[in-house]
Amino acid sequence: MSGSIEIVTGNDIVNKWGIEPADLFYIILNHGLDVSDQFGYTIGWDDVLRGYGKGQDFTGLLDALFLVKDFDRIDKTFGQNIPERKDLISGMQICQKWGRPENYLVTLLINYNLNAVDRLGKPFDLWRLIEKDYYNLFSTVLFRLKDVELFEKEHPEIVSNTSKEQKSLNWRDKQELKCREIAEQIWKNDPTITIAEMIDRPELTEYTKKQNQNFYVEKTIRDWIKDLCPNRKPGRRPNKK
Repeated sequence: MSGSIEIVTGNDIVNKWGIEPADLFYIILNHGLDVSDQFGYTIGWDDVLRGYGKGQDFTGLLDALFLVKDFDRIDKTFGQNIPERKDLISGMQICQKWGRPENYLVTLLINYNLNAVDRLGKPFDLWRLIEKDYYNLFSTVLFRLKDVELFEKEHPEIVSNTSKEQKSLNWRDKQELKCREIAEQIWKNDPTITIAEMIDRPELTEYTKKQNQNFYVEKTIRDWIKDLCPNRKPGRRPNKK
């Protein structure tokens, strides 16, 4: 509460709806839920992402402020019938299941009209990711599981990875996805690790190899994981003794 302005925090909303901070990000984007300062003035999107977007988990949004009247508006319409998490599948799970990279799947699913949803079940237009150049956030986008399963039945040629061209590309895609998965988990446990230090982690070693067992260059691995890093300080790779 500040003067006559009623404020609710991101943490309050997450607890009320039983969602994750990353879910709150898409609700903000999809429902026009503006982030406000303590006086009720709206904060611009660039400032929101810079101030609250830590890596891809958006835990910084727990400290963000919102107007109670805006929250109540959304809660009244969507808050009473929130889909169960088991009925949803994330973009990262689809990437791992189909063996495809994020930027490929964003365009593909738009072309095939496979609709995403936010955590409250409202359809989410994937074009929003392209408009704001948020391709790297596809892993946290949600889809209804039944819609994805139907898509897989109707388009087996897309998800089966059977062509020679696909097989030659899939090794790199799968290595990238596995590196991202491991790096993301390590950073959740220790967000102080720099990108340079992460590249040298033994957990990633097996997944930084090409099919001929030579290693990808450092820049390739860096490009795969840099958007996940909570600590964006440049850092140098430690000298190997």
